[in-house]
This record gives sequence, structure tokens and C-alpha cells, in this order.
Amino acid sequence: MVVTLKDIATKLSVSEATVSRALNDRPDVSQEMKQKVVQLAEELNYTPHELARSFRLKRTKLLGLIIRDITNPFFSHLTRSIERIASRKGYNVILCDTGQDFSKEESYIRVLVGRKVDGLILAPFERGVQFDHIIALQREQISFVLIGRILSVETDFVVTDDVTAACEATVHLIRLGHRKIAHFTGPDHELAAERRKQGYRKALLEHGISFDENFVIPGGTALKDGSQAAEQLLALEEKPTAIFAFNDLLALGAMRIIREAGLRIPEDMAIVGFDNIEPAAYANPSLTTIAQPIHQLGEEAVKILIQRIEHRQENSQERLKQVILPCKLTVRESCGTRNV
Repeated sequence: MVVTLKDIATKLSVSEATVSRALNDRPDVSQEMKQKVVQLAEELNYTPHELARSFRLKRTKLLGLIIRDITNPFFSHLTRSIERIASRKGYNVILCDTGQDFSKEESYIRVLVGRKVDGLILAPFERGVQFDHIIALQREQISFVLIGRILSVETDFVVTDDVTAACEATVHLIRLGHRKIAHFTGPDHELAAERRKQGYRKALLEHGISFDENFVIPGGTALKDGSQAAEQLLALEEKPTAIFAFNDLLALGAMRIIREAGLRIPEDMAIVGFDNIEPAAYANPSLTTIAQPIHQLGEEAVKILIQRIEHRQENSQERLKQVILPCKLTVRESCGTRNV
């Protein structure tokens, strides 16, 4: 026989609403009543035992995930990876998309903490803002992991080795004979943008190529940003012969403008992206790019967070988990071979 809320309410001589509020750990129900409801629910097999166990352990089996832009394929794939891995471990994920709005990042943290999530995974703003909301999480001993890094806050994080990867992408162009290489940057609030610019400069320095500030074009993260950066680049009197872009969307947006200007890719302008999103392989020509280990980023973040949640007492003296993952250059058609 299927047991209902009404059955539990009848046996305890309370309303169905009271039973529902008790099972959801609402503050307007006494602790004594909550215990009676959960105990009876277990006896009647009303809910899975894991739910009642979670209640006793003060866990909701919910994780909060805050990302910057779900329309960016990198974040959509990362979200899917995190949700899939969390589900295998018995957790559900509440997704919040800030849309690159810092005030929403702060607001969503308050909302998720209010929903009593067991922990948070954040792809946060990394520079140019105050991090009081992150420090507050530490002060309140709320478990969280960053996908990204904030230099002024010591915490668990998972990132990719942006400097090495950007250097490798630029060196690839240099080995093809390019000496005039432009860089489309990412947004100022992302530390990864500064790291990739460092890798670009490092490659030039190591190969005796002068750094030209005119070849560093403000980009962003979206296709339109890449198109605008390409228009600015093509307006230069002295034009580069290659581009290393902060991400694949910038590179793909630039490719359209370059072709419309009558230039050939890669014969007249070679281009390398970063992320290895799915459309990169289907572009014409296909895009050479740096492949980020997106699945591994999600897996490591979930693994660290759940370890923190399920071993809170043991974690008090444990060292921070700070994981830096390698990337891989994926060579396709947008660079070709060249002797200049």
C-alpha cells in the first residue's frame, strides 16, 4: 500500500501541511515534531531511508553551482559534467547563472545558503571586485570549491594551467614561422585572461620576438567580441599574420570578419583558440585550439566538495585542495603550414 502524507498526519493527529513542513525541515515546526514525523515516515517506508538519514545528519543532498554564462559552451559542458558526477554520488545540483553580473553572484550565494545547500561550486569573478561574500562563506564554515582562482583568498580550487597552455599555443604559431602574432584578451575580471596573456608574452620572449602592445586587442568571451576585435585588428596599418584568442568563441567570431575582408585562413591569417568547444571542430576551416579538460575540472570540483561536506570535522586541520590541470593543444586546419 502506498503511504501518503495524510496517513502520517492522521496517525500523529496533525495536518498534512505540518507533516510536509517537518519533512522539509522548515523552521516553523518544532524539533520534537520533526523527529516524530521523520521516525514515523521511516517506519511506514514513506520516503527513501536516505532522505530521512539526510535529515538526521542535517544534509539536504543539494549542491549549489554558480557559473558566469550558461550560453558559453564551456560552461554548459562544465555544468553537465558536474551534474552527472554529483548525481552518481547521490547529490542534486541547483544551477545559478550570473550572466557576468557580479551582484547576482553575491545574491545567488545568499539564496543557495538560504536553501540549505550542503556546499557550493563557484566559477567566480576573480579580479576587480570585493570578495567579502567569499570570505563570509569561510567564516560561516560553508563548504565550497572554486573553479577558478582568487589570489587574495586562500581556498580550495580547481583550475587549468593557463600560462603553460597559452605559451604552447603561441609557440605553435611561432614554429609555423609567424613573428607578428596578435592576442585577443579575455575580460578583465577573469584571472585566466591575465594568465593567458602571460603565456603569450612568455612565448614571444623565449623566441626573441618583441612584444607589441598594438597587437594585444581587448576581446571578451562572446562571438561578437571576437568580431569586434578582428575589425580593430584589421584596421591596423601593420597587420599581424596570426592570432591567439582567449577562447574559441572569440576565434570563431574573428574568423567570419577575416573571411569577409577577403583574407584566407590560414594562408593570410592563422588563428588559435582556447577551450575546444564542439563548434571548433566543425568550423570552416576547423579551429586549432587548446583543449581544456572540462570533465576533469567538474569531477575534481565535485570530489573535493563532497569530501569537505561528508568529513567536516576531519577537515578542520586538513590542507587546502588546490588542483592545477594540464591542457592539450589540438591542431586543426586554422593554422596550416607556413614559411614567412
